[in-house]
Amino acid sequence: MTEQRLEKLTVFVPGERKPNKLEQARENSRIAIEVAAEIKRAKEKMQSIYKIDGRPVSITELHMSGKISIEDIVIKYRSDGKAHTAKYSKEQFYNL
Repeated sequence: MTEQRLEKLTVFVPGERKPNKLEQARENSRIAIEVAAEIKRAKEKMQSIYKIDGRPVSITELHMSGKISIEDIVIKYRSDGKAHTAKYSKEQFYNL
């Protein structure tokens, strides 16, 4: 099997608004560390996905979002020469 080739990765996790700059910096740092680890985990999982609904797929885009942490993952993939989009909770994605 060939390696999945990710063409686009987007992440949106705004985090909580904090009352002062120091607390906001800590929140931003927490999000950055958490998201970096989650990106690595999601890319590793993506490499193991070769079929969705029994059809061969090639994942081209990975979009991750949530308010204070990654909650949802949207993948865009090609199958049978057509583009498809699927949205999963983080738990559903890791159980594919």
